[in-house]
Amino acid sequence: MGVVPFVGAGMSVPFGFPAWRPFLESQAPDDAARQEIRKQLDDGEYEAAAESLLKAKGADAFHTALADTFGAHRLANPLPAAAIMQLPRLCSGPVLTTNFDPVMERVFDNARRKFEKIILGMKVKELREAFDHSRRVLVKLHGDAADQSSRVLTLGDYARAYGKREPLKAFLRFAATRPLLFLGCSLEQDRTVRVFEALAGELRNQKAEDLLVHYAMVERPAADAKFIKRNQRLTDLGIRPIWCPHGQHGIIADLMAHLAAVAGRDPVCGQVPKEPLHYLLRDEELSALRASLLATDVANVAITG
Repeated sequence: MGVVPFVGAGMSVPFGFPAWRPFLESQAPDDAARQEIRKQLDDGEYEAAAESLLKAKGADAFHTALADTFGAHRLANPLPAAAIMQLPRLCSGPVLTTNFDPVMERVFDNARRKFEKIILGMKVKELREAFDHSRRVLVKLHGDAADQSSRVLTLGDYARAYGKREPLKAFLRFAATRPLLFLGCSLEQDRTVRVFEALAGELRNQKAEDLLVHYAMVERPAADAKFIKRNQRLTDLGIRPIWCPHGQHGIIADLMAHLAAVAGRDPVCGQVPKEPLHYLLRDEELSALRASLLATDVANVAITG
């Protein structure tokens, strides 16, 4: 059945979209509002920070800025080479994301693996159907930049949409029945991490913590002390980190390409010849060619010579 990718804002940065924190800080109308927002973000209160910005900026200006910043018109054509371009080769079932932008849709469209359905919000019934049949659907947990009615970003949005319920817990409890692979997620102290912490605690109390095993590609902290603390924190959450060297984000694309090759989801027609010896010293050229082919909109490509 394979892993279920959980895609965060870090995977959209190469396409020109900001992470949530820089967006909120940049939109603050004055220093007082910016300081309040920063404090809430430092405490992991992202919905409260969004609520503060909405009140400081005004609802119309807030939603206009969000739609403009994360809208489809911001996407370059052709898409730039980025790690997320490997994702259609790596998975065949559901994809989860907290992003509002259209990067995932475009990436899968370009790979000729269009999503069967886009699910906006935490709809457990639709998620269950997608998981049961391993359908290629995109679940946009917080909604879409182009659809204001679907977005659940602020404390007020959560209250209106869910009341006192915490749908993310039920949603992730079900989603976690398959191994999740976190990509571009900070996994710091936010709502998702707090829910995972609660789920991991429940399993530990039942002596069943081995049932919660997930993975995350994350950057190794430069300081050893921070690395040890971070490693233990993720392990306690039931997440096995795949460490990338500090500052070497390009390795993520190489690792995803390797995983995709191991997964063997690329269709191959005809007999595949054994790699000739004169290809062995052409790794850089082949890597550049692969990136170019994955980024193109052309349906058919012929390589000769």
